[in-house]
Amino acid sequence: MFRRFQLRVLPLIFLPFLLIAGNGEVPATLEDFDSELVAMIIQPDPERKLPWVDGEVMEFNIGWSIFDVATAIMRIDAIEHDGQRAWQFTMTTRTNRFADRLYQVRNTVVSITDPNVSRVLYFSNDQREGNRERDYEVSFQEADSTATYYDRLNDDLHDPVWIFPGSFDPFSITHFVRSLTWDVGDRLIIPTTNGREPFLTDIKITSTETRRFRLGEFETYVLEPDIKDVGGVFRRSKDGGIKFWFTKDKHRYPIRMESSVAVGRFWAELVRVERPHKENLEIEDDRDIPRRRR
Repeated sequence: MFRRFQLRVLPLIFLPFLLIAGNGEVPATLEDFDSELVAMIIQPDPERKLPWVDGEVMEFNIGWSIFDVATAIMRIDAIEHDGQRAWQFTMTTRTNRFADRLYQVRNTVVSITDPNVSRVLYFSNDQREGNRERDYEVSFQEADSTATYYDRLNDDLHDPVWIFPGSFDPFSITHFVRSLTWDVGDRLIIPTTNGREPFLTDIKITSTETRRFRLGEFETYVLEPDIKDVGGVFRRSKDGGIKFWFTKDKHRYPIRMESSVAVGRFWAELVRVERPHKENLEIEDDRDIPRRRR
């Protein structure tokens, strides 16, 4: 039972904002939020150059302690959504044969944003974990700043909830952060929603670090989201936390994530990148990124 609980946490660990999102203790209206944080909400430059290209694919290994237990494939595509240009971010997560025997996972998450990545347009999350299923989507209404949650599994349409203008869902926020320019000491306050409630994600860029990853040695930024109000496994973890490593270059690849909780250390690490017009591109083969040192 203990091992099964560990594996249940793993697919979500790569989406730590899904864990951060929604513990039922957030304010419901703008007036209920800390005015200082609201004033710090980041306003992205609509003319900024995005660090990815159409058709980019990233593969991650996900693990617990020293064991690889799952693979996540993240894809970025330029699409049309409701007749308008948009970006679609898709991630599929599946446990490997070893983990399947204990707790099989087959998850798919989709986010669609506007072409400038200034707000989310659509979000869906289809989870198949062991004998549990969860399948829902969230639509966003810019005109009145609301989000509507629809439980596809039970055909249950929820009432719209108020959200901050320019909000992101728990998956697209990773790409939004990647698209920004920041440095050590910066603090990113980002309006976020899971479709049921609004909240503010607070991320600090704490340091730079040069370290060896599976793809070689890289200079990176270290990012740490604030999890003081997070429930679940983090609430039971006195010294729990989450860290991200993003490459310190024009691509800003999310190269690693680590999370320490009561049941152990979970991680996700980038192991492959494919970019259009280049066959089976590995990060180390890109001239803009340091090659692996052997």
